[in-house]
Amino acid sequence: MVQKYNPITKEYEAYCLPDGAVLIANNGEKIKCAGCGEEFNYDESYTSREIHNEFGLGYCVCRKCYAKELTNAGFDSVGLLKDIVKWVKYT
Repeated sequence: MVQKYNPITKEYEAYCLPDGAVLIANNGEKIKCAGCGEEFNYDESYTSREIHNEFGLGYCVCRKCYAKELTNAGFDSVGLLKDIVKWVKYT
């Protein structure tokens, strides 16, 4: 069972995943974004803040969808993603 969190109503709604969307995969493996269905490499994925399995684990989403989720949650998605990229480069 897959659910998508609605930040406006603050409730989960049933959600239909695109074929090829995953929770985990091998680095370099091609996967589909759980949000938009776009194909990309697993090692470029983000853990969704909104699309979860029944245990609360987030599916993999692309950078665009993750930025949209951050914006939906009230964050400055562009600034926050830049900070994340800087942090990853230096750790």
